Amino acid sequence: MLQIEVDAWTRPPDRCLRRSKGYPYPQTQQVIVMTNESDGADEWQAWADTRVSDGLDVTPELTDAALRHISQENDLCGFECEDEIHNRALSWIRYEWAPDALGVDPENDDVTIHRRDYTEDDTNASVLGWEEIRFMYRESAGIGRYRTELFLQDQYDFITTSSDDELLIYNPDTGTYSTELSKFGLFSEIKQGLREHWSRHERNEILSRLKQDDIIEQRQFNGRQQFEDPHVCVDNGVLNLLTGELKPHSPEYYFVDRIPVRYKSNADTSVYERYFDDWTQRETDKRTLIEMVGHALVPDANERYKKFLMLTGDTNNGKSVFFRCVKALLNGPDGTEQNVSNVKLSKLSTQRFANSSVYGNMANVAGEIDGKKIRNTASLKDITGGDSVEVEPKGTRSFFETINATMMFAANDPPVIGDRDKQAIASRLVPVNLPYSFVDNPTENDPFEKQRRPESELEDELLTDEALSGLLRLAVEGVQRLEDNSGDVSLPESPRERLRRYERTADPMRQFGAECLRNEAGEYVVKEHITEIYEEWTESRQHELGSGTHQALHESLRGMDDLNYETSRPGSADYVGVDVPLEGQDERKRVVSDLTLTDRGIKHAENAGIVDRDDAGGTDGDNEQTPDALTGREQGYDHELGVEATLRQ
Repeated sequence: MLQIEVDAWTRPPDRCLRRSKGYPYPQTQQVIVMTNESDGADEWQAWADTRVSDGLDVTPELTDAALRHISQENDLCGFECEDEIHNRALSWIRYEWAPDALGVDPENDDVTIHRRDYTEDDTNASVLGWEEIRFMYRESAGIGRYRTELFLQDQYDFITTSSDDELLIYNPDTGTYSTELSKFGLFSEIKQGLREHWSRHERNEILSRLKQDDIIEQRQFNGRQQFEDPHVCVDNGVLNLLTGELKPHSPEYYFVDRIPVRYKSNADTSVYERYFDDWTQRETDKRTLIEMVGHALVPDANERYKKFLMLTGDTNNGKSVFFRCVKALLNGPDGTEQNVSNVKLSKLSTQRFANSSVYGNMANVAGEIDGKKIRNTASLKDITGGDSVEVEPKGTRSFFETINATMMFAANDPPVIGDRDKQAIASRLVPVNLPYSFVDNPTENDPFEKQRRPESELEDELLTDEALSGLLRLAVEGVQRLEDNSGDVSLPESPRERLRRYERTADPMRQFGAECLRNEAGEYVVKEHITEIYEEWTESRQHELGSGTHQALHESLRGMDDLNYETSRPGSADYVGVDVPLEGQDERKRVVSDLTLTDRGIKHAENAGIVDRDDAGGTDGDNEQTPDALTGREQGYDHELGVEATLRQ
């Protein structure tokens, strides 16, 4: 009979140390009585000979005596529990003996090496701590790595991304998985735990083993397969965006994004509501802005709602403050998270690596984009439509995934959208005009100039924890409106009319036509006069004139949907018998028929010096704010002065 005395550091007597912290503790001596060694040795030798000679076709019975012999012969039995001896012997056969004797891969679960199971089918039960792991490393690096893998899986929750094979670790403090393994002390724990067995190679071998389990695809992230309703991870739990219900954080939801702001169903929203009222003129524009902030909270935003935001308006109109608030909500006021990219629309359409910069973010915010024509909108169309796009990070292989970042752009001079994907873009475009300018000394009688607020005052009001909780509450309500409205925003215009409004803003020549010209039967305007008025209008807005202005202007006006543009050449362009108060021409001139000037157009003609003063009654400076002009302003589009009245005629 063989007796093995064990004291030192052992695990609990019930053997069931599952999901523990893995720390051994002192226990009184126990004695394990093992059967006669020779019996076990003979049985092991007979089993091994049969297994080798018959190959993989026959799997003979492996006895307990043989397992005890293996444990003693290989110094695997330094601990007190007989189940431990059993499990260690089976591990040794699979990871040490079988690869050499049978030429099999120990990681291939389809190969039956023996017909014995680990005790209670629970290999985690044999995991104790770093002391045991180092003991195993002295005999076998393979078993040591295997035990290290089990031990770390016992302490942490890991997942591996299917697209780029990255290992992520769960942070219970935030409720999210992260690739920053060293930040959570994993690297240092492995180094300190292995001691003399540690090397970078050994660490990488262990990490490689951890990557083989729980491989997760992108569509499983952020609770997308665990919940039917969209959820978002916030500072104090996991929030159902449609019901407002909060759940505790859990590794089972696979969140990789979070909003570092506390959700409160009764949070004070008055601060942000006041600012939204300052930025917008129409209530529907205010509600739409809030809805697009909520859009950024939805994990499958572009697949579910298919919208993108375009802010327009003059400089200092509040768009930069709005975007700063969006970033503070998504990243936290101190920037603790990285949920926002800043790729401009022009780069999105031309640069091959642009998609990788946007991929994985909750929003892409790009202010002050230029007014160049965007001919290739395929990438924007695919992203905002929730389609799979090619993502090509620099230096690594590309892959195809959906990008669910909410696309937000702003421009004083918005870009012209090319014709190729215009109809698809029209259904997704959310244009919101911010008509006010915030200046230091606003003009007393100008209702569209407001007092600028100091930066420090803005931060003190908008970026506090309480204020951001209020913005989060508003954004959640915005998501609920999107859902109730079948995925559409609160803008009253149809998608087609939204595009028309945007195009007038994006194309200054069409904007001029909408502001200054309208159809009127029997009237006409000389083409050269239209060009002169346009040049004055452009100068008043401090726009630059390009080459070939005359031809480009009239081609653009001819292409307007809401302006009938037909030319003719009367005997003389003297404006006799028409109401257009411009200076007549004695010779024949090319004119645009059935066209007249709006009050705003007459004002610019007067500034250009081409108004016949005898016919210019009613166009003095007292009429600068005309009813038509105010109608356009009331719709939240300062570039459409007079358009609404024209459309009604």
